Amino acid sequence: MSKRVLVVNDIPGAGKVAANINIPILSAGGLEVSILPTMFVSTQTGESYANIIRHEMNEDFKRTVEVWKANDIHFDVIMTGYFSTTEQVELFTQYYREEKRLNPELILLMDPIMADHGKYYPGFDHQIAEKFSALMKEADIVFPNITEACFITNTPYSESMTVEELDKVSLKLIESGAKYVAITGVRLPDKMPDQIGFYVRGHNDYQKLLMHRYYPQHFFGTGDIAVSSTTVWYSRGLSIEESLVKTGSIIEQSLDNTLALNRDIKWGIYFEPTLKEFFPQ
Repeated sequence: MSKRVLVVNDIPGAGKVAANINIPILSAGGLEVSILPTMFVSTQTGESYANIIRHEMNEDFKRTVEVWKANDIHFDVIMTGYFSTTEQVELFTQYYREEKRLNPELILLMDPIMADHGKYYPGFDHQIAEKFSALMKEADIVFPNITEACFITNTPYSESMTVEELDKVSLKLIESGAKYVAITGVRLPDKMPDQIGFYVRGHNDYQKLLMHRYYPQHFFGTGDIAVSSTTVWYSRGLSIEESLVKTGSIIEQSLDNTLALNRDIKWGIYFEPTLKEFFPQ
């Protein structure tokens, strides 16, 4: 049976991040995809691009949700990424709670995009962390990076956290209400210098370190691949561990394909050939 998934994220006109990664992966995985745009940007917002156009979808964001309610449009799975304002997070949280009451089986996977390397992204501060903390209580899986996990839990930030420190932070997130937490971008260079991956925590003392190959280059979009791929597998009924192991393989092969092109990395990750292997029609 096909499932309908809603993507809540920004849309770049050019650049392989956000919805430009979410939609093809989710579609290749057999899900029927709809999108609630939070912002339109002319290109991805990395340092390689200048004169970027941004258009926040604030009023249209609210009106779109109202139209869906009026037309009895509902979803089986919702995956969230970038919100451009705290008001959008508030509106979506209210909308999700209403949808969850109508369908207790509704699944929410959440990437609380707001910060990295110990700093908030431009335009964000502690208020967005507070709003994400409220939404996180509704989530089946939350995918914060280390900075976001620290900010949401008011934990002092450290880029090189030990497994014990990661477990303490993830436990705080679980105690806040999320079903599972998968902290992304985890590295233990002293013990596993060629690995990167996820620290996963759940209820009943479930905890797991799931690693895949580390690449020294900085790629935009790996997080979007991770959340999108996991959404596919998890919505198909696989466990979070099985879903993340498959996701790690997709990331590895996609980055290998990208480097084989020998082109400027700003053009994005060449993940398309990987989809044919992992999601055969």
